[in-house]
Amino acid sequence: MLPLSAVVIFSILMVEVYSAQTPPTSGAEKATIYNISEFLNTPEPIWTYNTTENANITCKVDKLYNLTSSTIYFNRSYYYNGSKTEYTVQGTFSQNSSDTMLIGMPGGPAEGSEVLLYEDEQNKCGVISVTITFGGPPNLNWFDLRVWNSSVESGPSEKCREYYNNYTSASSSKQIYTPDCQNIFTVNTTSTTPLYKTRSRKSLWQTLVSAVATTIHKGLSWLKG
Repeated sequence: MLPLSAVVIFSILMVEVYSAQTPPTSGAEKATIYNISEFLNTPEPIWTYNTTENANITCKVDKLYNLTSSTIYFNRSYYYNGSKTEYTVQGTFSQNSSDTMLIGMPGGPAEGSEVLLYEDEQNKCGVISVTITFGGPPNLNWFDLRVWNSSVESGPSEKCREYYNNYTSASSSKQIYTPDCQNIFTVNTTSTTPLYKTRSRKSLWQTLVSAVATTIHKGLSWLKG
C-alpha cells in the first residue's frame, strides 16, 4: 500500500493537471449555446482540419451512420503513425446543454465528452473541445477545428479559424488534413482500438510513478538529515 503522503501528492498533481487543461471561456463566448447534433447531422464526412491533440494522428474523419434525438453513432477513422485506426463512437446528447455530447463505445459507459464551442453561419465548420476521462485522472483535453467535406477544399471559414485560435496557440496547433486524406476510406484498417485507451493509462501510470518517486526521495532526504 502506498504511504499517505504519496496519495496526497498524487491527488494534488491530479487537481493541478486538470485545472491547467480546463478550456478558457469568456462572457461573450458563453452567450451562444450551439447545437452539436445539428452540426453532426450530415451524410458528409466531417474532417478534423486542425487540432491541439498531442499525438501523431493525421486524416481524422467522422462518418455518420445513425442519428436520433438522443443518440448518434458514427465511424471515426484516422492514421496513427501511418497506420489506419477505425472504430465506432456512440454519442449521447446532453439533456442539459445542446452543445454537449458524451462519447464512448457502443453500449458502454461514457469515456469522455465533446462540446461545440462555435459553429459558423454555414453550419459547416465548428470548434470542438474534447475531454477524455477514460483511464483518468488526469483527463486528456484538446481542441479540434472540424469542417464538413463540402467545405474542406476551401478550408475553415475565417470566423471559424478566429474562434479556434482564441483557444489555441500557434505552437500547440497543427493541421492534420491534406487532400490525400480522402483516400482513407479505401485503406485497410489495422486497429479498432482508440488511441486514448492506451495513452491515458500510460499517462496515469507515469504520473503515479513520479509521485511515488518524489515521496521516496523526500523520505530518504529526511532520514539523511
